[in-house]
Amino acid sequence: VGAVQSADGVTRSSVTAGGEQVDFELRVPGAHNATNAVGVVAVLMQVGIEPARAVHAVEAFVGTKRRMDLHGEVRGVRVFDDYAHHPVEVHAALQAARTLVHGSGRVIAVQQPHLYSRTQQMAAQFAQVLEQDADYTVVLDVYGAREDPIPGVTGQLLIDHFADRSRVSYRPDWQDAADEVARVARAGDVVVTLGCGNVYRIIPQVLEALEDTER
Repeated sequence: VGAVQSADGVTRSSVTAGGEQVDFELRVPGAHNATNAVGVVAVLMQVGIEPARAVHAVEAFVGTKRRMDLHGEVRGVRVFDDYAHHPVEVHAALQAARTLVHGSGRVIAVQQPHLYSRTQQMAAQFAQVLEQDADYTVVLDVYGAREDPIPGVTGQLLIDHFADRSRVSYRPDWQDAADEVARVARAGDVVVTLGCGNVYRIIPQVLEALEDTER
């Protein structure tokens, strides 16, 4: 894969096949998607598809639900959702979100930790990625899914691993979380909800809170 350039939801790169470089342009953000596209092109070529035709196929892909999925925009703040629920995935999602900001805009993460065991084991890694890749983070409580609660394991565990506590807030109450996002967000910012639980359901509250602060 060649150098990756990503801006405002479009990712540009190239793939070299049979000694020939073929440029491509994806309508999805993030370097990880460029890598995925190269993998797709390689598979298509293996089954006999010409490189140019294979690239045309990946350029037609416009994304999928719960992967940097745009839900709305209020007062210049765009709100996305992503299924990322592991530190490596969160890093990729936030790096992609960074390419979507306008001007001096920032990335605001709304993180819903998934599973008590994963939160207990990987709180430090999550905190490191969030502090590195987001400008501000709102942490919800743990989505337990199939697990029973573990005493002492809440979203606060992530907060405890942040070096700069001024850039993070633990808001287990969803309305409080939505209000906090609206308080922090300004025009040009990108808000992204992160997690494979039901975190996307907070988005209507976030959009409404943004509208309320506009009045």
